[in-house]
Amino acid sequence: MLFMIFMAYLQTRSKVKEATHKVIIQYRDDPDLQNAIDGIQKGLKCCGGYSYHDWELNEHFNCSAKTVQACGVPFSCCLEVSMCCGHLLGFLSVGKGFVKSSRIVNFF
Repeated sequence: MLFMIFMAYLQTRSKVKEATHKVIIQYRDDPDLQNAIDGIQKGLKCCGGYSYHDWELNEHFNCSAKTVQACGVPFSCCLEVSMCCGHLLGFLSVGKGFVKSSRIVNFF
């Protein structure tokens, strides 16, 4: 019985992760979806489904993107909105910069 519960948990977690990644990928495609995700992230004080790294899945926030949002996250991830918040987190999260970025963005 315990095994069945554990398997159901793993399947549910997998489906939630898949759905979360799907909406992150589509974030800029649908303004209503974007507003919903922003509202959820602000309300739950979180960033992404599991961490801010989930935003690498989105073509606008991926570090290889040719946009100002490259290596960043949406402003709804920011603890306090500022000009630099949400931008270039891929560079901030290397070495000592991680401490600085942890004061800027909700990591969980």
